[in-house]
Parts: sequence; C-alpha cells; structure tokens
Amino acid sequence: MNFDVDNENLKGKKIYRILLFSFIGVILIAAVYVSLRRTAARFSRDFMSPFLRIVTLTEDTAFFAAQLSKPKKQLALEVQNLQNRVLLLESKNHVLKNLEDENKVLRALLKLPPAPGFQPVTAEISGRTAPFWRERFVINRGWSDGVGVGNAVVTPDQVGNIVLVGRVIEISAGSAVVATVFSGDCRVSVKVETDSSTGGMEVLKEKALPVVRYLPIGGDYQPNTRVLTSGIADDTPAGIPVGIVVSRGKDVPPAVIRDQLYAELTIAPLIRIDTVRTVIVFTKKKETDQ
Repeated sequence: MNFDVDNENLKGKKIYRILLFSFIGVILIAAVYVSLRRTAARFSRDFMSPFLRIVTLTEDTAFFAAQLSKPKKQLALEVQNLQNRVLLLESKNHVLKNLEDENKVLRALLKLPPAPGFQPVTAEISGRTAPFWRERFVINRGWSDGVGVGNAVVTPDQVGNIVLVGRVIEISAGSAVVATVFSGDCRVSVKVETDSSTGGMEVLKEKALPVVRYLPIGGDYQPNTRVLTSGIADDTPAGIPVGIVVSRGKDVPPAVIRDQLYAELTIAPLIRIDTVRTVIVFTKKKETDQ
C-alpha cells in the first residue's frame, strides 16, 4: 500500500517538474524571440536606411529639377495659389478659435453663480490700447443692451470657472469701457472666503497687484485663500471669485496691520488679462423683467 503511495508521489513530482521546466522554457523562448525580433528590426532599419535615403534624395532632386524647368509665370502662379491657401487656412483657424471662445463662454454661462436681480449679457472686446493693455478695454455692448456704470464684468478662466475681470466705468449706446482688476478705477467690495471678513479692493499706485483694505484685524487670513465679491454694492452679485491671498513669506502673516486700525491683504487676481476675448456683464434687471 505504501509502495503505491510512493509511486503516486513520484509521478506527481515528475509532472510538477515537467510543468515547471515547460513554463521556464516558454519564458526563455519568449525572451529570446523578443530579443531577436528587436535585433532583426534594428538590423533591417540600418540595412535599409541608405536605400530609403537614396530614394528620398532622388525624389527631391527630380522635384526640384521639375520646378526649375517650369516657366517663371507658372511658378509665380503656384506661389500665389499656395499663399491663398495659407490665408484660407488662417481664416478657418481664426473662425475655429472664435467658435472655441464662444463655446467656452456658453459653457461658463451654465456655471454662472445665482444672481437674483441680474441679467447676464455677453460681449466681445472691441478695442484696447497698448499703454493701458492690462488696465482697461472697450466692449461692444452699451446702455442700449442694459449695461450700466458699475456693472460687474466676468469671464471664464483657463478651466472654465467664472472669475471677475473688472467693472464698467463708462458707457455709450453701443459700447462700454471696462476697468480691470489691475486698474485703480476698479474698486470692489470683497470678502475673504475663510471667515467672510469684508473689505474694499483697490489698486494703489505704488503696487502692481490689488490690495484689500479695511479688513478686521482679527480675521482668519491665510495664503492662497480665495477672495470673493461681497455683494454689498447693489450693482455687483455676491460670490464671484476675484483673487487669492498672496503670501508675504514663510512664517510671516499675509495681513499687514495699518495704524492699528485695519488689516490689509495683497491678492493675485485669478484672471489672465491677456487671454480675455469674450466677457459677461451682469446688468441690473428691470422691474418689468423681475
């Protein structure tokens, strides 16, 4: 009886060894195949490269020879046709870029924060001047579209979230001037998101970035905290992101205490002015529309 059991154990060990060696053999064959395949591919590329290069050079030579044999008028006509095609492609690319911007704005409209009493109006930038590139621009909407002085102007950022661009400071029937958050003409009541401390945002002449003044001294102010519109002014909806609190350095509180009366924060606006093409103006709803 024990003899039969021993035979079965020996048979089991033999089968296990056969399977193990077979598995190892398959792995070795696969490894050798991959190595040989890479070597063969590398060798074939090196072997064929001179012939392919000769074919390419021959084609190029024949093409240039054919071009040189053409009359000058025909060459000039072909160059003109190519230039026309380039202009056509550039115009199509411009149209696609405008459609992309429009699509981004339409998607952003779906993310607009609730603003009771306000009506969003889309507008495009129609004018800018180099000296005031960051500070202001002109849009193609005016009082005939319901735009008024003081209206908040927003636009989608790089990821599609609505952020503050500035405020309307001048209007006409079909256009308006917008002072951006980098302009001294843009003053907005804002609040710090961590504790809702309220202050006034403005741009001082000696600073490149906006500052928030008249904040409570004991507020919870941390670097990278968002600053939002407070909604205190009746021409600006509440909760629109404006910027983030800038750090003054490691282990240094971001807030500066002025005359022991109020705290002051420097903020970095969330908007990139150079990328703004289309904006949304929060106009006041008329009583008949509410």
